[in-house]
Amino acid sequence: MITKTLLAVSVAFIAFAAPAQAALTFSNGGGDGFVVAPDGPWDFTLFGNDDGQEDIVSTFGDTAAVFQTIRGKFLYQTADDEGFWDPAGYFINATQFQLSDDDLTSNSGVFSFTVNPGDNFGFYVSSDDGDLGRGQLSVGAVPEPASWAMLIAGFGLVGAISRRRRAVAA
Repeated sequence: MITKTLLAVSVAFIAFAAPAQAALTFSNGGGDGFVVAPDGPWDFTLFGNDDGQEDIVSTFGDTAAVFQTIRGKFLYQTADDEGFWDPAGYFINATQFQLSDDDLTSNSGVFSFTVNPGDNFGFYVSSDDGDLGRGQLSVGAVPEPASWAMLIAGFGLVGAISRRRRAVAA
């Protein structure tokens, strides 16, 4: 009985260790931008416009259901001669926070921002010129420290259960 209870608790720790996934939605205001999200909503690449139309913003975002902190890593790249033609970053409501460096065609780093219930948030690539190559922003999730702790605790409980089973069987 104790073993089954410990197993159930360890599975709960592992299940709750995964961060909540938002259902991000793509939008680009009529340009030819697009998003590729092969491994879920927090591992994606957002591509800006490159069809000659100017001032097109491609976004990948959602409306927050709960208060939460969004953390991750990013890689920005553009085929334009200078990065200022395709600025990229994240947005909260109507305010944009640029992650790309205007002087570089490629840069990377980490980000962290907090949203409240009802906030519109996500990521953008703004194609100011819409020409000479598109900008792209790749985003990957960074697990919360509490998620790591719960995951490790869950695996520890699974290990303890298996050791206990071996001891009882011997």
